[in-house]
Amino acid sequence: MLSLIAGPAVTMTVQHAAGPTATHHAVQAATDINAYIAAQGFANPAITTYATTFTKGFAYRNGVGRPEGIVIHETANPNSTIDNEIAYMQREWMTNYAYVHAFVDGSRIINIHPTDYGVWGAGPAANARYIQIELVQAHSLDEFARSVNNDAYYTAYLLKQYGLPVSLADTAGSGTVWSHNAVSSYLGGTDHTDPVGYFAQWGYDMDQFFALVQKKYNALNGGGPTADLDQVVSSKGENLYGQVQGNNINGTYVLTSQGFRLEKMSAAYDGQVFRIDQSAQTDKGVTMYEMADESGKGLFWAISSQVDVLGTWHPTPAATLQPASGIFTVTSGGRGTPVLDAPGGLNRQARFLAAPTRWQVHGVGTTPDGQRYYKVGTNQWVSAATGNYAGATPPAAETPTRTPVNGVVRIASTTGAHVYGSPQQNPTGRVLPANSAWRAFEKATFKDGSVWYRVSGKEWIPGTAATWQAAAGNNGGQTSPAVATHVLSGAQAQVTAAGGAQLRRSPTDSTAAGQLAAGSRWRVNKAAVLANGQVWYLVGTNQWLSSQQAVLNNGQLLPLQGIVRITASAGATMINTAGQSLPGVLRTGSRWQVTGFRVVNGTAQYRVATNAWVTAGQSAFQ
Repeated sequence: MLSLIAGPAVTMTVQHAAGPTATHHAVQAATDINAYIAAQGFANPAITTYATTFTKGFAYRNGVGRPEGIVIHETANPNSTIDNEIAYMQREWMTNYAYVHAFVDGSRIINIHPTDYGVWGAGPAANARYIQIELVQAHSLDEFARSVNNDAYYTAYLLKQYGLPVSLADTAGSGTVWSHNAVSSYLGGTDHTDPVGYFAQWGYDMDQFFALVQKKYNALNGGGPTADLDQVVSSKGENLYGQVQGNNINGTYVLTSQGFRLEKMSAAYDGQVFRIDQSAQTDKGVTMYEMADESGKGLFWAISSQVDVLGTWHPTPAATLQPASGIFTVTSGGRGTPVLDAPGGLNRQARFLAAPTRWQVHGVGTTPDGQRYYKVGTNQWVSAATGNYAGATPPAAETPTRTPVNGVVRIASTTGAHVYGSPQQNPTGRVLPANSAWRAFEKATFKDGSVWYRVSGKEWIPGTAATWQAAAGNNGGQTSPAVATHVLSGAQAQVTAAGGAQLRRSPTDSTAAGQLAAGSRWRVNKAAVLANGQVWYLVGTNQWLSSQQAVLNNGQLLPLQGIVRITASAGATMINTAGQSLPGVLRTGSRWQVTGFRVVNGTAQYRVATNAWVTAGQSAFQ
């Protein structure tokens, strides 16, 4: 028998229902598993993320990214493994109507669905509030101790991530840590009692589990025993650079004399590229990277599995630049050819062009070592070694017929719409997310019938990627009526139109009301958002400035409180602060708390979660 450090072993009789026949098992259990965990100094495992198969994800009742706590489950299957449990749930959830966020056993924590969105784990009331974690059944006391250690760590990790306190709900029906049994007792919608009976088999209960969660939570706050820290066994200098993976909230660490300590949970670095100047191996088998600035000054440490290494760090070489005109076809396998910021430079955007895409070449650069690079965009270069260049000058581009329009284009392509600097030419690398709506100002039609829409000053998208909707009440260029007017504080608009901006008497009245010089700045008192998503700024008495001719606070967040209702028939696709699509769709008719406002490329956006926005074209402010 496994010997634990606190108290004698006890024998417990546990009854299990199995069909019409009940069986009894005498189970040897320890009186203090938490003391054993402390004595062994178990490491906290890395968190592995699998792609979700659950397509019914939804926002919590308080919004996306706003869970209220954690529900603890156990699998009730002594003959299964974590891999089998995950495979079964990801395959059969549509039949069993059950899906959780993560599974935990004695060695692994595996997340299978973004914790910012709800799942089907413990009845409607709990599903709308809580993250759900399944604990895989163990076969020895040591394995059980390791599994609850991991479960408690992940519970504390998530509470810390979402800024939630630590409180046990099992005694009073209110708190952030729930057993499935407590959900059945206090919230209803389910009749399960796990993990209470399973814990009892090992002489354990929710009070002991909660104490372990509290200890892990305190350690994440910088306290706790040094046994929880990974010790460095070797380290070496590195000359690399990489991107912090942007699909989850990552931990940043500091290195102390006692080992690595978790500093904080943050999404602030997700997607950013840093220099890597040092690596370290820990006694728990974890590789850590020190992320640094351009000069090599260390900023923080990150687990290597959360960093995508992009290559060797090096200064940008001098290059001889020459004009060139042709087509570059990517042939490089894998992710494709990296997009560099200069000839022989770095892939600071962590962007790759896949084979066999073709790109217009606007110049060529040769570095001192004789390597050639082709310019395929502004500050965008690719190595000649990663593709084929056809240098024959292409025929003169057709000049399309361009006509002004007034309406909205909604991105219909599931992969989004690529943005070009002009119709059919000069890809910018930017992609407008699927189902987002954008104000259109001009249409370009080619002889073959293909259509392109201008959605900003020099930004065009192909008509094949979008659906067109004329503005309501379109009459001689007049815009649709305002659906919301926002009083703004500290707002300023700068005229970006090269020839200056023409003011109007009102957003729905095309009568001229003055002219503003290019580059001039003006205080904005109100912003009027039209039904098609277009925005107008009040800069003087009966003087309104179009968002297509000016930028508001450089696209930054402005404070705004209120509610938006989703009006798009297919629901609303959210985007993050960087303009990238987020998983899930907000249901048509659902209402969401607004905590901020901004205008990007002339279109109003409302913030409905910390890093989630919906466009005015998909919603109505109330």
